[in-house]
Amino acid sequence: MDAFDTITTIEDWQTACKKVSETGCVLVLQIGASWCKRCPPLHDHISKLKEDYKFEWVYSDASKTDLVEHFEIQQLPAVVIFQGSNGKQVWKKEAVAPNVVEEQIHLHCPIIFSTSADF
Repeated sequence: MDAFDTITTIEDWQTACKKVSETGCVLVLQIGASWCKRCPPLHDHISKLKEDYKFEWVYSDASKTDLVEHFEIQQLPAVVIFQGSNGKQVWKKEAVAPNVVEEQIHLHCPIIFSTSADF
């Protein structure tokens, strides 16, 4: 997967889960919308977190997906985190702030160590 893939259907979701279950990686699902004031800043924040943490990231536009109903999302932005080879849901939050998502990614995702860091 790229930094994030856009998904719209349950089938897309199942494909994303299958890809990460083979590696046991963490999967972060972000559900947002272009009209949501809080969604683009969260999107940018998750993008920056990809530089420091190892996880797969999928995005779903709330106006173009059946995942909103599937995950019973009532407020945007929403983030759901899945972990392990069985893709167990370990966290879900709606109307979530970037710092809260960062705390959960820090908790569930391995840190990427860089040998090019300045000390």
